[in-house]
Amino acid sequence: MIKTIITAAALAAALTFPAAASADPDPHVPNGAADWCPGGKHPGYGGQKYCLGAPFADGTFYAQTWSFGPGGPWNPGHWMGDPGCSQWIEGSIQGAGSGACGGGPQWIHR
Repeated sequence: MIKTIITAAALAAALTFPAAASADPDPHVPNGAADWCPGGKHPGYGGQKYCLGAPFADGTFYAQTWSFGPGGPWNPGHWMGDPGCSQWIEGSIQGAGSGACGGGPQWIHR
């Protein structure tokens, strides 16, 4: 009798709490706050740094920017929320034109 009750309780718990889905994040969309930078991290100018997504076939990529807040280097900085479609131009990261980043949007809004 007790074995039946334990088995029934275990079965009920298994049916009530399904396993959580574990999808891998998109390697093209970086998330600096989660340290998800498949394209690497790169320093910028004036205290900025970048978290890059994996590049597309045309060499463009989504980039998320980190910078100091209004208090400058004495206050903690933060990652900007929306990665933008970018490209390397003469050694610096700059915005890419429309149709880049695999034909995706210019900004990934979270």
